[in-house]
Amino acid sequence: MNKNWKQVSGNIKYGEKVPYTFGEKVTGIPFKIEVHIERKNLFNKNEKVLAATLIVTPRTKNESTIGRVILLNKEKANVNTAKFNESLTAEARTSNLVGKEIIFYLWEEGATEDKKYQKPKTAQVDKYGIARVKFTLSDYATPQTLMSFFTGDDNVTKKFFVTASYQLKEVTNKTPVTVTEQQQQQQQQQQQQQAETKKKQSGPIEKLTEIVLIGVVKTAELFGDKTKTPTSIGKAATETKEDGKCPRCEKVTLGELQKIFTGVKNSSDLEEIVTFFNKGAKYFGINTCLKKAHFFAQVLKETGNTLTIKSPESMNYSTDALKNGYWYSKGANWVKGDIRNKKGGYYANGSKKSSCNLSYFRSHPDIAEKYGRKDLNKYGDKGVQVAYEDMLANYAYSDKYGNGNVESGDGSKYRGKGLIQLTWKENYEKVNNEIKPFDPSVDIVSSPNKILTDKKYAVYSAMGFWKWKKISDVIKKDKSPDIVDKVTYLINKDDDTESKKKRKANFQDITSKVFRIDECEPSVTQPAKESSGKWHDPVDNPQRTKYNSAGNIKPVSGAYGDVRNGYTKYHSGLDLFALPFIKGESEGTPVYACLDGEVVESTPGNSAGQTIRIKIENVKDLLEQEKKINYQLEFTRGEEKGIDIKEDDNVYFIYMHLSKRVVNSGKITAGTLIGYSGVSGSIANDIPSPHLHLEIATVQNAYGTGKTKRTNPARFIKLNSYNTKDQDDAVNYKYDQNGTKTKWNPPKNDQRNL
Repeated sequence: MNKNWKQVSGNIKYGEKVPYTFGEKVTGIPFKIEVHIERKNLFNKNEKVLAATLIVTPRTKNESTIGRVILLNKEKANVNTAKFNESLTAEARTSNLVGKEIIFYLWEEGATEDKKYQKPKTAQVDKYGIARVKFTLSDYATPQTLMSFFTGDDNVTKKFFVTASYQLKEVTNKTPVTVTEQQQQQQQQQQQQQAETKKKQSGPIEKLTEIVLIGVVKTAELFGDKTKTPTSIGKAATETKEDGKCPRCEKVTLGELQKIFTGVKNSSDLEEIVTFFNKGAKYFGINTCLKKAHFFAQVLKETGNTLTIKSPESMNYSTDALKNGYWYSKGANWVKGDIRNKKGGYYANGSKKSSCNLSYFRSHPDIAEKYGRKDLNKYGDKGVQVAYEDMLANYAYSDKYGNGNVESGDGSKYRGKGLIQLTWKENYEKVNNEIKPFDPSVDIVSSPNKILTDKKYAVYSAMGFWKWKKISDVIKKDKSPDIVDKVTYLINKDDDTESKKKRKANFQDITSKVFRIDECEPSVTQPAKESSGKWHDPVDNPQRTKYNSAGNIKPVSGAYGDVRNGYTKYHSGLDLFALPFIKGESEGTPVYACLDGEVVESTPGNSAGQTIRIKIENVKDLLEQEKKINYQLEFTRGEEKGIDIKEDDNVYFIYMHLSKRVVNSGKITAGTLIGYSGVSGSIANDIPSPHLHLEIATVQNAYGTGKTKRTNPARFIKLNSYNTKDQDDAVNYKYDQNGTKTKWNPPKNDQRNL
């Protein structure tokens, strides 16, 4: 200010408040505001006299925003309609993000949350604050939409949205692009475009600075910047919530984590966890209170309440623990170690037994003796020999799942690290692939030790693992503590009983209460079921198998009826495409109970492999489902309807070829995870068309009864299109029940008309 300004008190007179928004390009450039007073001069004429000047330098307060996102056609016009094979440009208008990367997602109306964030594209914000990417609509359509267009259905109309995202800031175009093969009239396009321009764009509400001066402000002399990316300062942002959306779902707070990790003394450590988790919550699919409760219950078990991540998985095992597979950490009558003969001490009468799952050393006791810990006067004192942890890891984790031999050092390099103890190089690579589209700067394969020192690496490695294993798909909306065991299986299938109990207790007693899951009802976490409330499909996204066991296109071969060997051989169930157990890649496709009932048999099986039989509790629920589906035979030859189920029948659902069974007996409810699909059994092993074989019968074991006791399961399941990339990719391998897949060249002959 110049010398004419002075501080005043008392009754201050205020003039007009004039808000002004500066463009981003003038950030940091000083502007002069002049205040003039109008008064009479000596000749009694009005004149304006300069009273004061004010220098204003626009600043941003470091707030970055995405103002809006639009779609443009090849003429760079804002569009609301497009043809199916057309390429569009997505354009995000931003503030304070020059040089930063924006992630774009194109998605079809009705897509579930996990489907919205597939095939992302990135673009750097240019000097004008704009980021652009190109999309081809056909690359982002669902299989059902693809089929509709390719089969020439001219009446098909689909709507697409684009979302632009930078960390937690996310904006979606409010008016969708309508995709159709029919020609839209120019007048309709113009009306839609006019409606779009009148709509108020959403996004972070930008802040304004109000400049208030006593006197008259010559606003006309403030020349505006016409940049498309305004930098706005000062006005408080308002938070808008989606209808029905829990306001706590998508973020964690410092206070919440302090209640979970009570042993953390430095709050800044937790603040970093909060920051990076919140940035990735939506992308990695851990964005509901329930999913957060499960995630942090597992993290609490892996790291303890001190959130210890600075050290890798402990290999501080005693020689006896390594050789025997267990050890006693408490007991009576301590037998002292022997330094001269290098013998470790131990409890003669143990009272607390713990397991060691490193089976390598049980068959290599000499390595255990050489590198294991040996205590002297008390448990854990290392008085005879310390554990050579790096060497133990190199031996335990060598020559499998992407790790090299002992000399490579991969065992130690890729042993358990982070919030969820990630192990094996192959797993590091798969998790890294999940992280890269979100944050290309993170590389846990080339820099695995950063997981121990960099909170971003620690958080994203755990969240990437969660996304890779599709753990949120298992949780869905089920608040039952029993889901913890299913989550634990995906994280550590070899977990011991005590550890499983601890994880469940973490969820029940701590994280479920901290995140208040009973008060939360997310808007949409799963697609609406295509059935009554009591029905659950046997697998997610059920689709019949497209290929037969010879690698040819013949979906009828997986249907019910005389569909094989030239329509002379009976197939007693329905084959639903399901990727099997693959070592280091997949546990198999989750398989669910379709209705409430009782597990009457769970067996390793023989020719049909691992099998579960469930007796349905209320047959009326099954008949209601049949009415809802109203299935018409899909194939004119071979496929049959099967027997009609009556309400007084005993009905059994029979699931075959499983890779793992997680239920053995007892009552069960619809939607309960009962196992994972596989290719077990002699009739399913070593095939390119992995599937769940499902039968529905009126007797527990229908073997030998032919068609007299069975019905067509397709009568009760809403089947999706089998023309999917997943099936086209899967047929390029043969799968065996040991978890090995072998590349081959399938013929892929189209035999649908044979």
